[in-house]
Amino acid sequence: CIYKAALMKTSYVQKLGSTTLFSGPPTAALANWPANTSASMTHWPCKAAFEAFYLDPVYTNTIKPLRKGAIDYRIMGFPDSKHISGD
Repeated sequence: CIYKAALMKTSYVQKLGSTTLFSGPPTAALANWPANTSASMTHWPCKAAFEAFYLDPVYTNTIKPLRKGAIDYRIMGFPDSKHISGD
């Protein structure tokens, strides 16, 4: 994937402290999961780090356009898991 290669080349994600929790197709698809669909989830140390990445001019103008028409995506933010884990 051209998008992923370009993104990894910049090291933006790693520099801002993000880690990939998983990426790829599910091993078991339930609840009408569309065929040939993958998912990725990353952890960011804070909202500001994610926004610094997502709003960066190089990412916005050079890298992000590479995925246009190649994938359908949704960007979502969630509170830190320690607040919702039930521990």
